[in-house]
Amino acid sequence: MRLGTRLVAVLAGLALLATACGGEEEAPATTAAPVETTAAPTTQAPAESALPGEGVTVSMARADWATGYFQAAVYRQVLEELGYTVTDPADRELGPSLAYLAMAE
Repeated sequence: MRLGTRLVAVLAGLALLATACGGEEEAPATTAAPVETTAAPTTQAPAESALPGEGVTVSMARADWATGYFQAAVYRQVLEELGYTVTDPADRELGPSLAYLAMAE
């Protein structure tokens, strides 16, 4: 019982830390009128930038409770858009006790 309570406390602390560290900075307000500029068209194609997840495989799992399916689908789609190769989360379904232990690791 104490281990479960500690894991929940650790996960709650990590969630608060992640929330506190994230966020958007506000851009300073400008009062100047916009300036129109015209530029000559370029003939060069823009360089393609590499995605952060190119060449990286992520082994995903999902929770076996109702909200776990939706969350796994969203996270998988976001990771794939960032270039990661993601395994099917349906291959690994975890109950609450194993899911929280895995997240704590």
